[in-house]
Amino acid sequence: MKQPYFQQKELEEAKRFTGEIGVTHKVIEEPVNPEIMENPTNRCYLCKSSTFKRFREEMQSLGFDTLLDGTNADDTGEYRPGLRAIREYEVRSPLKETGFTKKEIRHLAKEMGLPIWDKPANTCLITRIPYNTHVRNDDLRQIEEAEFFLSQMGFHEVRVRKYDDLAKIEVDPDAVHYLTEPKTRDDIAAYFKTLGFRYITIDLEGYKTGSLDKALLEKSKQQS
Repeated sequence: MKQPYFQQKELEEAKRFTGEIGVTHKVIEEPVNPEIMENPTNRCYLCKSSTFKRFREEMQSLGFDTLLDGTNADDTGEYRPGLRAIREYEVRSPLKETGFTKKEIRHLAKEMGLPIWDKPANTCLITRIPYNTHVRNDDLRQIEEAEFFLSQMGFHEVRVRKYDDLAKIEVDPDAVHYLTEPKTRDDIAAYFKTLGFRYITIDLEGYKTGSLDKALLEKSKQQS
């Protein structure tokens, strides 16, 4: 599915990988659900719901009767509103059903010689923006370019969280200290400012999956 909140490089990598292993790959373009761009707390559900609805239509038109996704055993322990859509549209999750974790999947992919075995985990770009914040296409491109710049500098795990004109950089915890090296720091600051960020900060704890989801859950617990 081609949408503005997915990185262009993800689409290009999918095209390249499926071509290498001989899998038919089709890009489906759909109008963006405006509710998703308002970034509500159930955004993931709205996205998965519209995506699986469209995929089921495509599946049926091709004569297939089963839709699969890549949910794995680790995903059930995280804040994943999209899991509801998986149930509603009767999507099968072979990796989850057989108990495969992310670590095991990477290990097997490496043994099989798949070039994507160590590919960094990634999610849609809206996850870099706090919930209930209206998202513009310009915001998404700003984040995409910032993260691409950091990856080109050699950082493997990268997230750039956007809070208005402030960028919060998350990289692998073991690599955080490289961000503060004078030249690296100055190069990042200079480039991010060309993208429109006014303030550039570093998360000293490093990259954490679903950090905005964790903040939401903590706030919910405090209010209950």
